[in-house]
Amino acid sequence: MARFLRFFPQVKLRKIATKEIEALAKDLIFKANFQLQDRFCRQLEDFQAAESSPLAKNALGQMCQNFAIAKRERLPLCQDTGTAHFFARIGHRVLLEKPLQEICNDCVGKFYREFDLRKSTVSDPLVRENLGRNLPAFLHLQQVAGESLHLTFLAKGGGAENKSRLKMLPPSAGEQGVIDFAVQTVQRAGGAACPPFQVGIGVGGTFDTVGTLAKKAILQSQENGDPKLRKLEAAIFKKLQKLNLGAMGLGGSEFLLGVRLCAQPCHIASLPVAVNLQCHSARWASGLL
Repeated sequence: MARFLRFFPQVKLRKIATKEIEALAKDLIFKANFQLQDRFCRQLEDFQAAESSPLAKNALGQMCQNFAIAKRERLPLCQDTGTAHFFARIGHRVLLEKPLQEICNDCVGKFYREFDLRKSTVSDPLVRENLGRNLPAFLHLQQVAGESLHLTFLAKGGGAENKSRLKMLPPSAGEQGVIDFAVQTVQRAGGAACPPFQVGIGVGGTFDTVGTLAKKAILQSQENGDPKLRKLEAAIFKKLQKLNLGAMGLGGSEFLLGVRLCAQPCHIASLPVAVNLQCHSARWASGLL
């Protein structure tokens, strides 16, 4: 065995201690649930200034006031602190002390109690028993090159999640089919998804991956690097604006925090598309180890 191993270079591993991940997860869970990102605060303030509908303008003003109180008083942005999702990109040279799923579960169980956040997850979808732990943490894991761990926490509320949709379109539907499905989904959601909201769209992949792709689209803070997808995002945004849903569905022009698209290769016989909505609390935060 020793003779065999000497032909292979030693792989340098970076050990990340559990306590480091726990400290990062604690920070992300707190920020996502208690502090609206500055860019979304600015957007909502701009929306309030631009909105002509009195009802929607008033609703936007209350949102801005609510977020300021939440930050000042250390109160949750919304009582629905949601199912707990972690999106992890872990380097191939990273060594952990125990499985990341176990760490994430421990963090959600511990910090949802410590921060006194509502436990929104039932242990069985049919029995509907709530054990008061908000577990499991839903872990979306991607291995990448390197020796770092990038972690994003997303608190997914039930209102916006319930109005999200997935459909297996025929390939002949093309871009227009994606646009039409996105518009139909947002129109059907109306005020129940608590607009202004983010619209995340997944295109391609398979039935079981396109929904996650749509969730990942919500977490994109930078401009889409694919010119074709940027053009499609702009087309969908323009169509959606014509719905005039307004804040909380009260009617008005300002109800879109953004439209983001993520795409993957797919089977020649299918065109999966999913639309995932995230309410105006936009509860997610990212960090790097």
